[in-house]
Amino acid sequence: MIYLTAGLMMVLLDISAGALPLFPASSEIPAPKPSFHGRFTRDTVDDYIGRINDLYKEEVAKRKAVLVFHNFWNSDINNSYAWQAVGTNPMEYHVKIEGGYSRHPAMTEEALVHGICHEVGHHLGGAPLKTSQNRLELGIRVSVEGQADYFASMICFKRVFADHARDLSQEESARIPEALKQSCRRVYGSGNQFKLCLMTISAGLISVEASTEGTSQPPPKLDRNDTLVVDQTIENEPSRQCRLDTVVAGALCNKEEKLFFEDPTQGVCGSLEGEQTGQRPHCWFKQ
Repeated sequence: MIYLTAGLMMVLLDISAGALPLFPASSEIPAPKPSFHGRFTRDTVDDYIGRINDLYKEEVAKRKAVLVFHNFWNSDINNSYAWQAVGTNPMEYHVKIEGGYSRHPAMTEEALVHGICHEVGHHLGGAPLKTSQNRLELGIRVSVEGQADYFASMICFKRVFADHARDLSQEESARIPEALKQSCRRVYGSGNQFKLCLMTISAGLISVEASTEGTSQPPPKLDRNDTLVVDQTIENEPSRQCRLDTVVAGALCNKEEKLFFEDPTQGVCGSLEGEQTGQRPHCWFKQ
């Protein structure tokens, strides 16, 4: 795990001559939130950062890069970010988690992991890529917002909790419509993968709710879908409902853990003719 305090981060950016930070990959919610005590401690955030880093450090190393995490526990901003910096050796994939997000009153440990996985997904989520932020000649490739959500649910969250599948609490289970539970059962049966599917949906719901709080959009719901059909892939954040639809799609996608930066149709659900379960929603993705 690489953890930097605010002061050390400033030193890092100052001494990295020629570094080109792309900051942020996620747009910041303008107004800082009031101070929250949260449901867990700073050490909990560090622990999950360490787990996620351990899962992906070898893959990142193959790209001649390193993951750099920033746990800004004392911040009251409700957001998280991802950016990449060149001019360093190795290249740096940064993830910053603000304290207003970690300490949000509704935030759970699993929802926090889903949020961190989203930011890691900007680095490892594959195509489609943000055309405005990619500098291929420098090795910079940033996945679009929807793809980062898809990666978080389809791959990252399930990997983190692969050995810790559990039954949802009564309160958590009540928020998931029976039709969605049956969809998870059809894809995964009734074992641990089924439990992980429900855990992913539950965590993703809370993560999207917390990270998009304060917007003018209505709250996202699991019993509805965003009906928008885009003419071209949206690179920035889609609607709250569209993000939740993507979370569900990733949870229901039972594919091998490999995504491609060159081809957005490889390694995902919906790439085969007639395959619909788990495909990325058309409210942000254009096939």
